Amino acid sequence: MTDIDIVVDIGPGDVDRVARSFPIADFYFPPEEVVAVEVRRTQRGHFKTRQRLEHPNFNVIHHDTGFKPRQRLEHQHFKADFYPKGSDALQEWALAGAHRVDVDGAPIALAHPST
Repeated sequence: MTDIDIVVDIGPGDVDRVARSFPIADFYFPPEEVVAVEVRRTQRGHFKTRQRLEHPNFNVIHHDTGFKPRQRLEHQHFKADFYPKGSDALQEWALAGAHRVDVDGAPIALAHPST
């Protein structure tokens, strides 16, 4: 499975716009209410509670190439894990030195792969 982790700087008011970027005919996008909860969380990244490991994020899966349990070919599946940006020191450090690019008129910051 091809998996990409993306830190996104979005707030609750951006959830609808982000959801519209992934048409339901082509992508699984969680219910907007779920994404809004993740965006509002104060703790980011992976952290452990007493009961289990928490992952405050949301996933977007492409229907045609997304996870299909019986298929085992490498790079055939695509899933993106979106981590809403918080005040996490590692995210701040990685994004501070990010390279800025324009994709279809939208500015995107790409952290160096070594970060």
